[in-house]
Amino acid sequence: MFLNKRKQYNISIKLTLKANFCILIAAIIVTTFLLASCAIDAESRDDAAKLAGTGQPEISLSSFELIDINGGDIYPGEKLAAVIKVLNIGEEVAEDISLELSLPEILAPDGVREDKTNEEGSLKENADAAITISGSSAAVKNLGPGEEAVLEFPLMVAGQLAQDITDTLGLLINSGGAGELISKDVVFTVFGVAPYERDEIPIIGLHAIEDKIEIPIELSTFHFDVLCKTLKAFGFETITFTDLLNHVQFGRALPQKSVIITSDDGFADLYTNAFDILKKYDYVMTVFLVTDFIKETDGERVTNYFDSDRPVPMRPMLIWPEVKEMDQYGCEFLSHSANHIRLGLATDEEFKEELSKSKKDIEDHLGKPVLFFAWPYDNNDPQKLAFLEELGYVGAVRYWGGIENVSNINLKEIKRVGFNSYIAPESYATYLNLHSLSIKSRIEPGPVKAGKEFMLEYIIKNNDNVDLLITSIELELPDKISFERFDNNSNIKQYPGIKDGILMWVGDGYTVKAGDEINLNLRLLGGQAVADAIKFRISYYDVYIEAGDVQVNIE
Repeated sequence: MFLNKRKQYNISIKLTLKANFCILIAAIIVTTFLLASCAIDAESRDDAAKLAGTGQPEISLSSFELIDINGGDIYPGEKLAAVIKVLNIGEEVAEDISLELSLPEILAPDGVREDKTNEEGSLKENADAAITISGSSAAVKNLGPGEEAVLEFPLMVAGQLAQDITDTLGLLINSGGAGELISKDVVFTVFGVAPYERDEIPIIGLHAIEDKIEIPIELSTFHFDVLCKTLKAFGFETITFTDLLNHVQFGRALPQKSVIITSDDGFADLYTNAFDILKKYDYVMTVFLVTDFIKETDGERVTNYFDSDRPVPMRPMLIWPEVKEMDQYGCEFLSHSANHIRLGLATDEEFKEELSKSKKDIEDHLGKPVLFFAWPYDNNDPQKLAFLEELGYVGAVRYWGGIENVSNINLKEIKRVGFNSYIAPESYATYLNLHSLSIKSRIEPGPVKAGKEFMLEYIIKNNDNVDLLITSIELELPDKISFERFDNNSNIKQYPGIKDGILMWVGDGYTVKAGDEINLNLRLLGGQAVADAIKFRISYYDVYIEAGDVQVNIE
């Protein structure tokens, strides 16, 4: 074609000899290049055809999983299976495939087990395709084209792990002397198991958190910060109901000072006001959502008009993007029904519909199981608890009841401490029983005689795992009883000051070592016959802890 074009140019254009010579040389060069290219291309196609005809084995790792035999999370002492699927995607038989697990210290082989084959059973039909597993090693003798070997390594988790541990399980695959083919790691977490020695868990019940409150059930943003600050000062860490359930069912270790912060309904102020405070203290909270009032966009946002028949302010509700952001941070969202009806008064069908719909909405949006609900208005009916298993719930949460005890918790009637703006900030610690110090008293046995000394001892015990500083001690005696001296075995022997008839020990304070105790052993004198009470209290973290009154009958 190039030469034909050149010929046309010679006819239509008068060229010099020099120009013709140049064109001829160029034509020869291009023609030579094209012919050579065609030859090379043909040769490449021939070589490719030869390669395609020979074929090569090629190993692919279909999957590598670490599975808890019992399902769910991994705990100490449990049996696991490392399940590996290896596929030959080549055209020739792959020979002498070896697999080696790299086990961390917390995992060990759990016996020797012959392997499974692929679902079609092709390996069973091939007698040469033997698979053996021994400890953390395995061998596949032959793997034909398109065949998949399924290997299951039985493993055991170490016991006696009290803390969560995240570690890595490694895999290395080699074949037929060809060197390393595949290496892969699986990251897993073993959740520690430990008793919850404190036993008590305050579960705090809140509603709206507003800059300016309008009704007592609301809490101001400022006081919510004070609440979180108080909890943190006393060493408390937040958990969720999922954490609590895992402890009850599997013994999962909890922070030894655990607290659950909850809020009912799903007000938008949880996102605008509370969320930043939670992040400030590295806390999470559980929100019980009225799901039909949680919309997709800000333009669709609604208020809590389910409360329109009650004297409460109309507040904007959360929307799903806000819920998702809080969920990704670590907050928990559970059911508070779909429409905030009185479930205790509802028919059985209404009860089921409200909780089924709410559960599905949350699970569809967040992809996490919803296993608990809180009764709206705390309006409950114990007979309806029989439907929980059918509906996919594990437990129900009340709004009142007091501080919960893990040792005897009833998951179908979990107690909360209702919290509101009537509670003074200086009383938060006492109201929630955050104290780690306990006070016991002991009076000298036998009758107390007028004009005779008698012994009264106060024992202050630190139940915490850190040292605690007592900043003051106060003793209030009735008019007819006086302080005389310290008993010889009293840890505190500093003479008190007196103010308004109250004996006070202040000074530099008194440190009680972790798990230790100190005592104040007093010799008192009853001046005349009287029946009265002796009062005693201490302060630490700027709050008071009062001992029970000691009743004294002086004869």
